This record gives sequence, structure tokens and C-alpha cells, in this order.
Amino acid sequence: ARETKQQDRPSISIGTRRNMAAPVPHVPSIRELLASAKVSDIPLPGKVVVLSSSQTPAEAFAVLVTERILSAPVRVAGSREYCGILDVRDLISFVVFGETEVAHTNLIEIVGAGEKMYKEAIEGVTVSYMARRNPFHPVKEDASLLAVAEKLAKGTHRVPVVNAEGDVINIISQSSLVKFLIKNQSKLAVDLSRKIAELNIGTTPVMSISSTCSALDAFKILDRTRRSGIAVTDPSGRLLTSTSGQDLKLWLKNPNSGLLKDSILHFLQKIRATEIDITAPVLSIAQGSTLQLALNKLAATRSHRIFVVDKEGRPVRCVSLTDILRQVLKSQ
Repeated sequence: ARETKQQDRPSISIGTRRNMAAPVPHVPSIRELLASAKVSDIPLPGKVVVLSSSQTPAEAFAVLVTERILSAPVRVAGSREYCGILDVRDLISFVVFGETEVAHTNLIEIVGAGEKMYKEAIEGVTVSYMARRNPFHPVKEDASLLAVAEKLAKGTHRVPVVNAEGDVINIISQSSLVKFLIKNQSKLAVDLSRKIAELNIGTTPVMSISSTCSALDAFKILDRTRRSGIAVTDPSGRLLTSTSGQDLKLWLKNPNSGLLKDSILHFLQKIRATEIDITAPVLSIAQGSTLQLALNKLAATRSHRIFVVDKEGRPVRCVSLTDILRQVLKSQ
């Protein structure tokens, strides 16, 4: 009878491995992912272009145009020191001033005319003088990508990586860092699923110009505001495209003063006609789009900004890579 009572008792399972919940693996935040990654995780370029302070402005800008790059570090001649970074945006001032005075047909003439802007301020214009406007703030080759991201989130577009000897071995751009995040997004927590409108990032109202505005006037606005890009809209305010210093660099491959006086839309159509790198005429997303969609589009097109448009296609917000990097670092 005693055995029967024991058999009638309900069995109780006490914490067996089979019915215990498996531990939830830790999913890193963006900040944690970047802190654990090194700058060596960003592929080295085939070539790092470094300018010398002994070069003339025309020679230095010619290198940027020939190498199809937007900027390059400048090394002090006869030294291991760097004085800054020469950016193609610095060339906008030369073009605006030079073409306003008289038409020119080559880079040397354009830069020569632009040098007149500074005659009262300094004794001649040097590459060093212009490079100092864009400070050289490198990281070491063993630095984390978080250190790079924090610099890029402050508005710097490119961060040099130096080895033990002080030589620049890589230049990590905002676009390079975004590609890294996209490649590793499956490892991340749900950091990228929030909507742009909810995050309230970017610039509004959007600075724009009419498609009938001359190209020269468009670059005057970029020069005056020190903006890297501006939206181009049709007469009803709908987004058509955008322009930046990248387009000016394309124009400098074959300067044509007459084209600068044409409408910005025709100017862009002309200079981009043979450029296979121009993968999208305009980059935009709807107001309900997520941060992940914005990042995917920016990475796919190697662009630095994307426009949020309303139902009529009018730009209501401009979101840059700087805005996005600042947001993802702040929210972690």
C-alpha cells in the first residue's frame, strides 16, 4: 500500500537542463561593436595620396582632380609633421572669385585669380595656409573604430590613420565607417529600426536653389555658407537633384566658363554625362523611413547626405552622415 501511494503522487521536475531557458546571447550596441573593432578592420586603400607644403595651390588641387579624391593630408616639406588637410571645397572660393572677374580655361589660371582674394590678409597663398583650415587629427593604427567614429561625428569627413613612424597609411571616411556598420548590422541590437522623423535628426528647413539658378550662383552659396552640398528643386519646390564640391571637381577636368553661367541643372547634366560613378541623380527617402534604410542608401551610393521628402516630393529635411553618426553614438 505504501508503494501505491508513492506512485500516485504527481512527479515534480526540478530544473533539468531540458526545460531550463537557454541564456540569451548578448547583442552588442553600435558603440560596443565599434569599441571592439580596430581601424585595421577597414581595408587599406591601394594608394594614399599625401601632398607637400612645397607644392603650389594649383599643383595640389591638380592632384586632387587627377586622383579623383576630395581631400588629402599635407605634409610639411622636409619634416614628418602634417599641417592639415587640403579639401576640394577650398577650391570653390577660387572658382567663385576667379570666374566672377574674368573667364579662365585651366586650373592654374583659376587658382591664380583666386589668390587675389587673400593678398591683403597674407603674403601670398600657400597650400599650408589652406590646409590649416582643415586640422589634421589622426588616430594610431591600433586605435578602435569608436575613436574614429567620435571624430567623424563631430563633423570631420575623414580621419587619417598613422603608423609608428607617423606616416599616413589609411584615411577612414564617413562612408567607410557606414559600410562597416552595414556589413555588421546582423550582429547589432535593433538600433537602426527607428524612424528618421521620430529621431528628429538632420537639418530643416532644407537649403535649396532653383534648377534655373546659374551654376556659378550655386557655388557662391556653397562658398558663402561653407556647406558641402545643396538641394536643387524645380519651380514647384520638388526635389530634382543636389550639388556639391564633387561636381566642381568634375568641371575642373575640363573648365568651361560658359557652362558655369548656364543653369545648375544643365551644368550637372553636362558634367555628369560621362561619370559612371554617379549612381543616383538624387537620393531621397519618405518621411516614414527608418534609419536603416537611410544608411543602406547612403552606403550603396557613396553619398554624404540624403533628403527626406513629403508626399509631393518636396525636401523637408536633409540628413547627413555626420547627423547619423552623431545619433547612433549618442543613443547607445
